[in-house]
Order: sequence, then structure tokens, then C-alpha cells
Amino acid sequence: MESTKPGAVDAFFASWRLGEKPKKVGMTENAIAKEIVDAAFRIHTTLGPGLLESVYDTVLAYELGRPGTTDGAPAADSGGL
Repeated sequence: MESTKPGAVDAFFASWRLGEKPKKVGMTENAIAKEIVDAAFRIHTTLGPGLLESVYDTVLAYELGRPGTTDGAPAADSGGL
């Protein structure tokens, strides 16, 4: 069950080795991190301390899923951290 063409993977790594930038670039890691930290700060400032982590998780997922923030993808699972 191979989902990609064998040549496509080789071409990707060849372009990576040559230092070419990806053709489709979304947000940078710094921009993504800024969106997350800003949303977390707004949430904590608004709701305050002392709530269960699941509340902050749910609100953060909602905030990051709103139009105009990141790409509309749901927040990743925190893995119980």
C-alpha cells in the first residue's frame, strides 16, 4: 500500500539536499508558536488560574480553530501533559 510515487519521494529529498525552499509554504514555526502562545495568554488572562486543564485545552482548541487563526486545524492532543 504505497500512497506516493517512488520518484516523488526521491525528488523531495533531492530538493531538500540542494537547499531549495518548499514551493508551498504556510506559516513558519515562529508564527505558529506566536499564535498558540498569544491564544493561551488571552485565555489565561480571561479565565484566570485554577480551572481544570481540560477546560483550558477545550478553550484553546476552540480559539485555534476559529477563522483567522492558523489554518483552522484542530489543536493537537496534549498527550496528558
